[in-house]
Amino acid sequence: MKALSIIVLVFFVSFFSYSQEQKSLECMNRTYSIVVHIVKDKFGFTNYNLTNLNQAINRLNQEWKPMCVSFSVCEIRYISNYNFDDWDETRLKTETLALFAEPKHINVFLVASSSPNDNGGFATQDGISFSSKDLIVLTKTAINIEWIHQFGHFFGLLNTYEPGEKVDGTNCNTSGDKICDTPADASGLFVVPTCIYEGVNKDVNNQYYKPLLENFMSNYGICRKSFTHQQYERMVNTLKINPSAKF
Repeated sequence: MKALSIIVLVFFVSFFSYSQEQKSLECMNRTYSIVVHIVKDKFGFTNYNLTNLNQAINRLNQEWKPMCVSFSVCEIRYISNYNFDDWDETRLKTETLALFAEPKHINVFLVASSSPNDNGGFATQDGISFSSKDLIVLTKTAINIEWIHQFGHFFGLLNTYEPGEKVDGTNCNTSGDKICDTPADASGLFVVPTCIYEGVNKDVNNQYYKPLLENFMSNYGICRKSFTHQQYERMVNTLKINPSAKF
């Protein structure tokens, strides 16, 4: 009976501590204005349904709500120069920012293709903490989850499958995505749509990876549906680096 009481006590202490940790997330109380730039093709067509845009923004607001951050599209602009429709960071980023980016806003460019293309597009890492030289590029076919992934980068998150993290988590602060409540991830095989992980990769200690398939910053397609608490903390801290960078 005494042993059972100790187990129950430990459970409630752990649960209380976890609950307190979850409640500690700082509320930023910020709304960010987005300027959406849609590039037309060589025939002058946008090849984009604005209904998809509304759905993407609604989903962003849902996922950033825990940190009291929301987004609003203040303007939609159209780019007639079709050379920007096949977007390349090395070749076009500087020119894109100089010609089209609106200061003090989040600039989202919708294009036919993006290089590099990490889960539907490209985003300036930690871009929300900069006052310039930042943008988000998404392909016109990018689904809502891919919008979230790129905005995650913009708010300071790395991919969960960044290299080097050990399965036992002993170097989680310095390797991988440098966040400790996202397990080490080698971006292995998974089954669609059941989201069963079938990766056989091992880390340097010969331990099998057990990634969090549901994490937005992973590479597991439709399995992705959430951020972790420490990822929200990282995004809050990225905002606090330069809170006046936007607005």
